[in-house]
Amino acid sequence: MTPKQLGQSLMMRVVASRWLPKVVHLVWEGIRLAKREAHKVHYFHQMDDPYSFLTAQALKGLVETYRVELVPHLVGPPADENAPERRLLKRWARRDAADVAPQYGLEFTDRGEDPSATVVHVSQRILASAAPKDFPGWALAVSRAAWGGDHAVLKALSKKFLKVDAPGLEAEIREATELREKLGHFAGATFFFGGEWYWGVDRLIHLENRLDAMGLTRPGQKTPLFERAREFVPQRTDASALTLEAFVSVRSPYSAIAMPRIMDLAREAKLNLVVRPILPMAMCGVPAPTVKSLYLMQDAKREADYQGVPFGKIMDPVGRPVERAYSLFGWARNQKKEAAYIYACVEGAFMQGIDLGSKSGMQ
Repeated sequence: MTPKQLGQSLMMRVVASRWLPKVVHLVWEGIRLAKREAHKVHYFHQMDDPYSFLTAQALKGLVETYRVELVPHLVGPPADENAPERRLLKRWARRDAADVAPQYGLEFTDRGEDPSATVVHVSQRILASAAPKDFPGWALAVSRAAWGGDHAVLKALSKKFLKVDAPGLEAEIREATELREKLGHFAGATFFFGGEWYWGVDRLIHLENRLDAMGLTRPGQKTPLFERAREFVPQRTDASALTLEAFVSVRSPYSAIAMPRIMDLAREAKLNLVVRPILPMAMCGVPAPTVKSLYLMQDAKREADYQGVPFGKIMDPVGRPVERAYSLFGWARNQKKEAAYIYACVEGAFMQGIDLGSKSGMQ
């Protein structure tokens, strides 16, 4: 392992440590107390992002359930370096949002296209005219009309509430985008509270648990609003006629967390599991901005803790270690052990601190 890889591994271990979030929380709470400010949740809304439509449906419940001040911001799409396959990402995001929405009692229908640039611009100007306390209701109404193609509603809202002109909107979006970058994120549908980011409705459980632990739940309110199952219990059935393809990377912390569930599902449902190893983005010429890398590692650690998966003893396998790991995949497949082999690799890299680039590590 090169000194650079060792340095990256140490940085990942720090980011994925148990103590770092606690320190960050304490520092931010100290700053808040010194300024005598209310507990503020910053929310970054992207009009042409389907995940932002889902989070817009959560805003009213959050402010009614927790004693927090919502600070809304309008932002544009991520920079190219954070969305290298933008066309594919847009298409996938719509499909994914349509799958995620029913799990939380939310609405989203994939109409096969994003709102037009004109619709997005008008919608942004309407929302820019909203007072922070009115933003949850406005965001839901405007997002519903924009994504549902209800131009009549947008026209009526724009006639009644449009107060911000195009230059003013551009300045507001630029300022909000700069703030988001300064605080450490790159996407829409994101919440920032006290030094920590929460991206999308499926991460709100972490924000809710934190707010509740801080005693910020309003009296009489039932929490959490967006609960997820911690335990994964696949149903026994015979789905042997179906094939489940798992695209995994031995450098992906999410692959490390997901592989045990994938294997359990395939075993219990008698699925034909086909494991397809892929190269890490960093080995495919895709840029890996620091802000994105840091968030994804923090998020993976948080998810692993929530699911009770050991995680954090990391030895970054990027480069030669990945190639060495994949060099034995064909052999493992011939033994019908490819899933177990890939899991051993990601478990070693993210849970046991094994150097996959060394002979002893591979042994």
